[in-house]
Amino acid sequence: MSELYRFIHAEKANYPVTLLCRVLHVARSSYYAWRDGEAARRARQAADDALAHEITVLHVASHRTYGVPRIHAGLRRLGRRVNRKRIARVMRERDIRGVTRRKHRSLTRPDAKAKPAPDLIGRDFHAERPGIKLVGDIGLPVGGFVDVLLLSMAAERWPDQGTEAEFEVWWADQRQQVRLKPVDPQFLRDDFAHWQAHWRPGWLEDVPMDKAWVDAAATYLRGTGVIEETLRSAGWRPGRHVSTDHWRKTLEKTGLVRMHDAAKAFLAEFGGLDVQISGPGITCAKTPFHFDPDTLTGEEDRFADWSHTIGRAIFPLGELDEGRFFLGIDENSEIYLVETWLATFGDAEGALEKLILGIAPERIETAD
Repeated sequence: MSELYRFIHAEKANYPVTLLCRVLHVARSSYYAWRDGEAARRARQAADDALAHEITVLHVASHRTYGVPRIHAGLRRLGRRVNRKRIARVMRERDIRGVTRRKHRSLTRPDAKAKPAPDLIGRDFHAERPGIKLVGDIGLPVGGFVDVLLLSMAAERWPDQGTEAEFEVWWADQRQQVRLKPVDPQFLRDDFAHWQAHWRPGWLEDVPMDKAWVDAAATYLRGTGVIEETLRSAGWRPGRHVSTDHWRKTLEKTGLVRMHDAAKAFLAEFGGLDVQISGPGITCAKTPFHFDPDTLTGEEDRFADWSHTIGRAIFPLGELDEGRFFLGIDENSEIYLVETWLATFGDAEGALEKLILGIAPERIETAD
């Protein structure tokens, strides 16, 4: 988007601004806001130059071995909270590189001492009656165990030899326990309705299995109060309200982003919270996140470009995983993970839950 503004600025002596904006599908107000932010951009460039000097000092002191992670940690030890992505950008623009040891890679080799699993049926799949030999081919990456409990308890009701019987995969509860449900009701256990009411009450039949598992795990953890407890440990309280004026003035200097009502309301309640979490999550690892737009100073153009791409105004919220990713919110209170690609966490309430429980956002497919 910035390139379009620069083009308009360069050609305005030859063509009217109104015509240029109409041809390039750019709002005139956006162009003028970008033009008025020139002073702020010069100040940002000066700040980048000052940061580059600090980075260079640390880099030289390390005998030119430190890369982005160690430079980032070194600046934090000196009391300089700078976004990791910004450090990476400044180092990349000035060709400041660290030294990385080449990782040793080796092929997976079988354990020579391991005993092979015994072939209990001797490759003979013939059975004189149902219930004698059970064979399955389950091509699923299952971390728990497989149970055919949903099959009828009466062996005479099981599929006969040679019968093709289809099965669905059901997750029973918050554990990674996989159960196989016969599609044909004649093979289904008699107490299935009771089993379903106990383990999957209210679950819709058309819910994809992967989503059903995530929903079950989230429902279980939600009931433990871990979400509110995590927010409270970071300083949140019901009715919390902080001023957002500083963030608005800082981020709007360049004229590339504007704080809308949804961003103001979210930051008024959660702005400044630094949630330090770690460990395994439901679908991805739990990572710390910090709702502080100041950490994204210098990245306004990235948010402006993505806002233009999806047609929604995304305002910077903060960073995820110590600056590896950015967080933003649109005017509909939908929260995004912003990188060189875009993903959505859903609405604000659901996004907080996913961030705390370790549920990965859904990637948004955009045209290149």
